[in-house]
Amino acid sequence: MAAVSNGEGSTQAVAREAGPLTFQVWIAPVFAAALIVVSALHLGGFWLRSAEVVGVGSLALVLLVVGMRRVDLTTTVILAALGALATWWFLRAVAIGQPLSVFPFGAAVVGFGAAFAAVRPLHPQYKDVAATVLASIGALEALVGFYGVTMRSYPLAIPDQNLWRLASTLTYSNAAGLILAMSLLVALGLNERWWYSRGLVCICAAGLLATQSRAAVLGALLGLLFVPIARYRLLWLPLTLGAIAGAVAVATALSTKPVPMVAAVGALCLFVSVVVKPVPIVLGSRRRVGLTLLAALVVVGIALAALHSELSRRLISSASLFDRNPEWSSAYHQFLGSPGLGVGPDRVIPLVGGNGTFAHFAHNEYLQIADDAGLVGLALLVIAILMIARTVRRTDLGTSCALGALIAFAFCGAFDFDWHVPMIGLMAGWVAGLASSAPLRRPRVPKKDSAGASLRPDRPEGAEPRPTAKAAV
Repeated sequence: MAAVSNGEGSTQAVAREAGPLTFQVWIAPVFAAALIVVSALHLGGFWLRSAEVVGVGSLALVLLVVGMRRVDLTTTVILAALGALATWWFLRAVAIGQPLSVFPFGAAVVGFGAAFAAVRPLHPQYKDVAATVLASIGALEALVGFYGVTMRSYPLAIPDQNLWRLASTLTYSNAAGLILAMSLLVALGLNERWWYSRGLVCICAAGLLATQSRAAVLGALLGLLFVPIARYRLLWLPLTLGAIAGAVAVATALSTKPVPMVAAVGALCLFVSVVVKPVPIVLGSRRRVGLTLLAALVVVGIALAALHSELSRRLISSASLFDRNPEWSSAYHQFLGSPGLGVGPDRVIPLVGGNGTFAHFAHNEYLQIADDAGLVGLALLVIAILMIARTVRRTDLGTSCALGALIAFAFCGAFDFDWHVPMIGLMAGWVAGLASSAPLRRPRVPKKDSAGASLRPDRPEGAEPRPTAKAAV
């Protein structure tokens, strides 16, 4: 089964219909979506009790998908690699006498594999629905966070460096930023003629900026490179209005009192995005992209000009840009002490030549895995990444946007400990499933009797042969 897209609408299925939405088709994705919602309500599943719930639920989902025989060989290998990584993480936790330290990262790893295995087998038509569900969850997180930013309600918004940043139910701004970056990129692949899709783009774009997460914004910009240029011609209005609403939230971040203007401007931008139908810009593709980037820079520039020095230091000062160096260098130094097996999950990192005495995380998941699980854990991670990369196919609009979201997830892993949040693991696995091609199924060969005649012919005798599906991009 193949799919095509002209870049100006949602994925169009060709070759064959998706078939009925049977129990076997929807049960696994619904289970995965329920786990994401549960983890969102429990602070992203980051804390021990919540991580245990998400981890057990994710393991049950893996067993369900495997038991229903909804996995192919490649998916099986990916699940095996991720399962081996989670198992090794647990063994290292037992070795240091802290078995519960397998959480939350172990739950996030299993959650990634479970969501990937649940979404990957879906027909492209159903993947459009799955993409809408994911973007809707991200938009809900943004709306909850905007309430926190508007009312200065802790911990839905958190004052960091004297700046109120959107944190949503995860209570961590950088993690919320990564969720909104992935949700925005997935939303760009939905049908722009549907008012709901345009609203999702506006909300996610505004929420992303309101988190003030530098890594998430940069990851989203990197992911946007994989989105077809035609999407910007059609969705420039909700993107621009979302940037304006986010810029207002950033511009008022220093105020310690509730700021009703944030909610008012955001509601107005959302209303216009929903009501106004797509109005394509009639310009060359390069000029369209240039104007979009110019508009975004102007909005951000105006916001910065209206602010005091706190936000300027956070965004552009060299000290702020390199504030991860002490954690990175200290984690690398600790890794050299036990490169083969690692020091064990989430051990305290003594800081070498930095401010303070220790750090809880390396703020780089690749370095964190190498430090805590050694070269063994790092090798298992590389195997999983390579196998997932083999499944990714940019066959249509949806897979292209989902690939951009997956790139943002991989990029942000190098600047924070977002992968430790099980909700992010579940959402990233869902995104990977959207970006990957559905496994091909072998046609059923009819049995034959002793004379060579088919006992269960595929079609009545004399009927025309069925057309074969050919990929078209």
